[in-house]
Amino acid sequence: MSTHARATIGFVPRESFSQTERSLETIYARTEGQFELVCIDGGSPPVVKQYLEHASREKGFALVRTDEFLIPNQARNLVLDHVNTEYVVFVDNDILAAPGWLDALVRCADETGAWAVGPLYFEFEPECTQLHMAGGICRIVQLPDGSRSLIEKHDHAHVKLAALEFELGRRETELIEFHTALVSMQAFAKLGRLDPNLSLSEHADLCLQVRAAGKSVFLEPRAAVTYLPPTLPNRSDSKYFQFRWNAKWVERTIARLKEKYQLSEADPEMVALRSWVNHYRRRVPSSRWWLPKIMRRG
Repeated sequence: MSTHARATIGFVPRESFSQTERSLETIYARTEGQFELVCIDGGSPPVVKQYLEHASREKGFALVRTDEFLIPNQARNLVLDHVNTEYVVFVDNDILAAPGWLDALVRCADETGAWAVGPLYFEFEPECTQLHMAGGICRIVQLPDGSRSLIEKHDHAHVKLAALEFELGRRETELIEFHTALVSMQAFAKLGRLDPNLSLSEHADLCLQVRAAGKSVFLEPRAAVTYLPPTLPNRSDSKYFQFRWNAKWVERTIARLKEKYQLSEADPEMVALRSWVNHYRRRVPSSRWWLPKIMRRG
C-alpha cells in the first residue's frame, strides 16, 4: 500500500454478494492516483471468498474475513481499524464507480472542509443515466404537538438525469448515502465510530451527527457512482438479503433512533421506515420491475 495515499477505500457488503467482483474490478480500473483499500468480507459464499483472496494477493489490499454476515455499519467499523489516511471512503459492494470519482470527492473535501462528501448516486444500467438521489433533507423537526420527528427526503430520486432542466453543481446538503461516502477521519476522532445498532438509516445518523458538530456535508456531482440493485436471486444473496433486512434489526434500529434523537413513539417517519422495509423484505429480488417503486430510501 502506498504511503502517499490520502484516502482509504473501505469496500463493504451491503445486501448481496453477486456484484462484488465486478464492483471491485471497476474501482481498480477507474480510480486514478494513489489509494489504499480495505475489503471486509462478511460471510460471502465460497466463490466470492476465493475471488477476494486471490484479488487481495494480486492487488495488495487488506482483506478482513468474518464467517458470519455483517450489517454494513459493523463492516464499516472494521474498516476503521485499518485506516491510516486522512479520509476514508466507504463503498458498497454493488456499485460501479465512474472515472475520476475518488479525486473529485477528495478535492471537494479539501476545498470545502466538509467532513462528509457524497457523489451523484445513480441506479440501474446504463450507468449514470437514472438518478438514485442527489443530496436531500435530513433533520429533526418539532411537530405541532411538541413531539420530535426525523425528516428524510431525497432530491431527484429515480429521475432521469437528462430530464433535469438544470445542471447539478457542488453544494452543501443535509444528506448523502453510504452507497459511496467520503468521511474525514477527524469526524471519527470527534464523534466516535459508526453506530453498530443501526442496520438502516445509518447514513441519516452520520449526517445528523456531522452537522450537529458544526461541520458540513457536501454533494459533489463531479463524482458519480451507479448502484446495481439485486435482481436475479441465488441462495447466498437471498440469505444475506433477508439477514440485512431482518425484522429484529429493523426494530432494534427504530428503537435506537427514537432513543438517540428523542423521537415520538408515533413518529410518522419511523412508521414509514418500518412499512418500507417490510415491503422490501417480502419482495426478495426476483426481477427488476418492482424496485424503482419502493426504493425511496435505498
